[in-house]
Amino acid sequence: MKKVFDNEVILPEVARLIEQGHSVTIPVRGNSMNPFLADGRDCVTLGGFVPEELQTGVTVLAKDMEGRFVLHRIIARRDEKLILQGDGNLRQTEETTPAQVAGKVIAVMRKGKRYAAGGVLWRMYSYCWVRLAPCRRYLLALYRRL
Repeated sequence: MKKVFDNEVILPEVARLIEQGHSVTIPVRGNSMNPFLADGRDCVTLGGFVPEELQTGVTVLAKDMEGRFVLHRIIARRDEKLILQGDGNLRQTEETTPAQVAGKVIAVMRKGKRYAAGGVLWRMYSYCWVRLAPCRRYLLALYRRL
């Protein structure tokens, strides 16, 4: 039997486990990380990090300034402020601080295949997607139609 928990219930517990040194695998919920991570299809493994690892392109679980947990990619770092954006979002961004980051994605289970988030293939996906921001509208429209 599969149990489903609200994000408001499960994500603080996930953050606590990561803080204690565990890695946690959770299913992706929502569509903000499309096309690379899809709701109900993919899972991410989250783990600890050192602040220097919080660079552009890294996907993190963090609380935004409104206190909501989001699993989004860092698109910019300005001093002690991180700008986050879902891969499927065109304009919407969130701000957070390194202290509000609960964990970083260390592996992705996508379409049944496991990818190390620090691996060459996943880093290439990340690099290209962040750089394609000006064209993303058209790429997402094409993806949604397919």
